[in-house]
Amino acid sequence: MFYFLTCCISIVNPSYKNANLTNRRDRIAKGKTLRIKKVTTGNATRYQLANGNYISANKQLVIWK
Repeated sequence: MFYFLTCCISIVNPSYKNANLTNRRDRIAKGKTLRIKKVTTGNATRYQLANGNYISANKQLVIWK
């Protein structure tokens, strides 16, 4: 089951290959709209993007639409 949510990144934020936020991928431009595939929890909450990369769920970095 997949929940597709839409969020907007408020500041430049890198995306990562895994949920531990290692192996940095691309920087995401400010104001870019992304599709969230999954919310992962553990030590910290992360969002898995539709392309399989992860971003931090820090409230200072993400603004929900």
